[in-house]
Amino acid sequence: MAVLLDSWLAELVVVVSAAALALYAWMSRCQRHWQRKGAPYVEPEVPFGNFRPVAMGQKSLGLFLQDIYNMAPGARYVGFYGFNRPMLLIRDPELIRDVLIKDFGTFHDRGIFFDEEEPLNRHLFALTGIKWRQLRIKLSPAFTSGKLKGMFKTLVDCGHEMAAVLEGVAGRGETVEVRELLARYSTDFIASVGFGIEVHCQRDPDNEFRRWGRKIFEPSLITGLAIMLSIISPKLTRFIQVRDKRAAAVCKYFRDMVAHTVAYREKNNITRKDFMDLLIQLKNRGYLDGEKIENGDSTSKEVSQMETLRKYPPVPLLNREPNKEYKIPDSDVVLEKGTPLSISVLGLHRDPKCYPDPEHFDPERFSEQQKAQRQPYVYLPFGDGPRNCIGMRLGLLQVKVGLVCLLSKYNVRPTEKTRETLEYNARTVILLPNGGIQLRLEKRCS
Repeated sequence: MAVLLDSWLAELVVVVSAAALALYAWMSRCQRHWQRKGAPYVEPEVPFGNFRPVAMGQKSLGLFLQDIYNMAPGARYVGFYGFNRPMLLIRDPELIRDVLIKDFGTFHDRGIFFDEEEPLNRHLFALTGIKWRQLRIKLSPAFTSGKLKGMFKTLVDCGHEMAAVLEGVAGRGETVEVRELLARYSTDFIASVGFGIEVHCQRDPDNEFRRWGRKIFEPSLITGLAIMLSIISPKLTRFIQVRDKRAAAVCKYFRDMVAHTVAYREKNNITRKDFMDLLIQLKNRGYLDGEKIENGDSTSKEVSQMETLRKYPPVPLLNREPNKEYKIPDSDVVLEKGTPLSISVLGLHRDPKCYPDPEHFDPERFSEQQKAQRQPYVYLPFGDGPRNCIGMRLGLLQVKVGLVCLLSKYNVRPTEKTRETLEYNARTVILLPNGGIQLRLEKRCS
């Protein structure tokens, strides 16, 4: 019996070892992809490729791609690997222009899997192909200057509410966590114009709407793994269907809220100058009256005035995927259909060749003179081209109103808790600082 057991164990060891060696050899071959193409690349390791810091939860995807960007100074593009999947990071601004604008027909999709069975995943960021284009065409009139002007009063009211809530805090000289402060200001505005409800979470931080909204951005291990897996292996993601129970509960809450609001407005014939009203129009008629679709490239130049968005772009990367073979201009490298392409927004924004002394905060970088001297396509906080952020102008307007309402009444000062160097959460794609941002507000005399 002992002899049979020893024989069985020996055979098992041989089989497992052979399988491990075969897997190692296969992954090693996959990780020579860029070498065979003659493209510059970052040396990988089995089994992670270059993804070890992301896979081990040591670094967020945005900071990881910034590292890849910095490993290839002077290169137009650089290959790397998500485990065994070859990926390419675009560094050259002219090539970025080709991908985002000139050759948009080849790169109109992001290449990230989203479960479309969940209705809230059928949004512009996630949709692909004709579904994306149809929705973009329908929603573009909702973001025109006229529509934003109709929502301006609501935005200003939210800003005044923020200033009023801070009255006692500033008088007592207390430290304020400004990230949470501004999040509640944004939540009040989004709830009002997006969902058609008044939540006043600036006065009631524990409001139900705020609690559920906060869950959307709370980092979690499952969400982080799902995002990473959807990038390195969309096919496997489709097959195993990673589900986050917390995310499902959040989606159900907002689905029910929207359904209730729409039903109530339609039953009582209620109209209001907000996005919910516009979306109800689109649902019932398929179009908005009296609006022409504006070219996405003609949006206001106020975009380039935000030095804060250079240093801290909320979404620190862009990604695209070719829908057919694509020969990189002025090279012999041909990308196969479905090769993931990344653009490190954070890498570009902190490249000393584009922005000298990049860690220094200097709004004068966006003076007309300095902008004229700088190469285009190195400032991408909202992306660029037909798939840029549709809410760009609304987002900038919201930030400006909030800053005016705040800074017209209060001076902002650092405290002993204020950190000069921010550390970022490794389990989320957005640039989310750990521990918040602590500042002190002082009421202005005039």
